[in-house]
Amino acid sequence: MDYRASDDRIFAHTHGRGVFSTPAGPTSIKEIVGSPSEFSLMQNFPNPFNPTTKIRFNIPTNQEVTLKVYDAQGKEVALLLNRSLSAGSYEAEWSGQDKFGMPMASGIYFCRVTAGNSQKTIKMILNK
Repeated sequence: MDYRASDDRIFAHTHGRGVFSTPAGPTSIKEIVGSPSEFSLMQNFPNPFNPTTKIRFNIPTNQEVTLKVYDAQGKEVALLLNRSLSAGSYEAEWSGQDKFGMPMASGIYFCRVTAGNSQKTIKMILNK
């Protein structure tokens, strides 16, 4: 498996079956107007969700930010964001897929945002 930063995609090479690729991140990350004064992670909406959900978070200063999704056993299933962001309010969209682009099963998932030394986690429910 390979990651290509130029277009933010993950590639899986198979033996005799070709090459598969998927976007490495969520459906989208967008900045929302505003200057937050504190770090926060809001509850995703909608929750429960099918097939996509939106995750909003605020970072008060320029920071390296990661946004990850974990299953109920604590295994990382999706990396939605891993980059430096300016202070601001952001919204990510998760399509209910794992890091290989495969659809996840119905169940409870946890989303964790980490910015510098701060981190917050929320519980999300994927209901197919």
